[in-house]
Amino acid sequence: MSETIKQLPSQSRLTAAKSGKERSTILPFPQATSTFGEASNNGHKTAIPLIKDLCEALQREGISYCHWKSNWRLGRSLNGDSDLDLLVSGADAQRFAIAAFGLGFIQAAPARNEETTGIAHFYGWDSEAEKFVHLHVYYRLLLGHELTTNYHLPIEKLLLQSVRRVGLIPVPQPEFELIVFVLRKVLGFWTSEAIMRWLLAGPSEFEKMARELNYLEAHTDRATVHQLLGQLVPGLTVSFFERCLESLRFESSVWKRTIARLQLEKALAGHRRRHARADGILKLWRLLNDRLRERALGRRFANGGVLMALVGGDGAGKTTAVNSLRRWLDQDFAVRAFHFGKPRRSPLTLAVIIALRAWGLIRSTLNGFLGRLASEYSPDHPGYLHLVRWVCAARDRHRVYLKARRFANRGGIAICDRYLLPKIFLMDGPNIAQSLDCRELTWFSKALLKAENKYYGQIMQPDLLLILRVDPEIAVRRKTDENEHHVRTRSQEIWQTDWSDARACLVDAGQTPAKVLAELRALIWQQI
Repeated sequence: MSETIKQLPSQSRLTAAKSGKERSTILPFPQATSTFGEASNNGHKTAIPLIKDLCEALQREGISYCHWKSNWRLGRSLNGDSDLDLLVSGADAQRFAIAAFGLGFIQAAPARNEETTGIAHFYGWDSEAEKFVHLHVYYRLLLGHELTTNYHLPIEKLLLQSVRRVGLIPVPQPEFELIVFVLRKVLGFWTSEAIMRWLLAGPSEFEKMARELNYLEAHTDRATVHQLLGQLVPGLTVSFFERCLESLRFESSVWKRTIARLQLEKALAGHRRRHARADGILKLWRLLNDRLRERALGRRFANGGVLMALVGGDGAGKTTAVNSLRRWLDQDFAVRAFHFGKPRRSPLTLAVIIALRAWGLIRSTLNGFLGRLASEYSPDHPGYLHLVRWVCAARDRHRVYLKARRFANRGGIAICDRYLLPKIFLMDGPNIAQSLDCRELTWFSKALLKAENKYYGQIMQPDLLLILRVDPEIAVRRKTDENEHHVRTRSQEIWQTDWSDARACLVDAGQTPAKVLAELRALIWQQI
């Protein structure tokens, strides 16, 4: 070994490890220091219920796994304030997924079209702690920049054999974690991005990396690290590993870090998934695709998205619920809200509206000069321009439906306000059939009626229908800024309708907003 090793402590252990009996096995690890154990135990004491249930289920099923990185802040992860980065044996992948699904987790994937072989994302909702739990699951140890993770080190079995359980969750021995930390941080360094982060956000990212490095160094035996290095990454010399480690210190220059990355990429060329130049181009493309085009980076459900509709009368708290649910889900998922009551108007709709207003101005002017004009329509006929306007509204709402359905089909969550249902007439829906006597229609009126019914008829039942029911009198007391009769009649329509055959989830909106939101969250997560 190098002179560096000879100067370090624990030489007797290294000499013993070189005996013939232990040459082909992993070196025995030093006992964890009390500081490391205390840090882990403190984290376990703060674990939220869903994470406790998950760890107990995985232990009960005998699944081989560990929390493989960032264990210096494990308490934040167990408390649901950060991801749980789990390395799971590939042989146990199916059993792990079954255990996670049994606890209500769902699988999601990144929005961008990236290769995710060997990595999976599971999300669970802890209703007691009111937090999402994100399981960032690795079946293969993939390292590199987060946009491409181009390097695979086939040391999963060795790392899992080294784990020890300190409290609730297994973690690797710190010597293992230090080696992997140095490799992943050096490979993940991107010069141009680092410079931009320094200019925009300051040195915080580099300070955090240096703190984690100092933490790992304080809890590892460097001689054991060097000895393990030859087993984990053959061909990587101790002196080069030390240079890589030094490049991660806070005072290290960008040039030094760049050189270390280039040399490490060359040393691990046999472990990369694509050529370095192709990886650089892909990395730049994904960065531009995500940042410049401002695409939604939320994760999407692996088994498809969901189109949900919140329906309720005035005073039911519908708009508040939509906004709250969007903020709740927008933390991690691709979410969009769609309003059917106020769809985006197409150029044709705008032209018809302008024509209606112009005709109204002309009529009022002529009435002023010539007296009231004889109506060309019957007293109950709204006028052909109004009929065309209703058809345009139906077309605009159908376009909103198509956008929402396409978004859900791509794995997103579409939250729809004032969704169109056959049972609801007072808020939104077909107008021509309600305004005209269908027995006395002209050919033009019939064509417009057929067009309106066609657009509304193509709007199918949502995947999840949530009905907010509130007593009409409570709604009137809540909506003091609107006409009392108007609020009461709309609320009565929702309150008195029989929803038993609509596959709807009924929610008592007369409760406090916090209870309504909690019930909605539970229903949504069950249906997803």
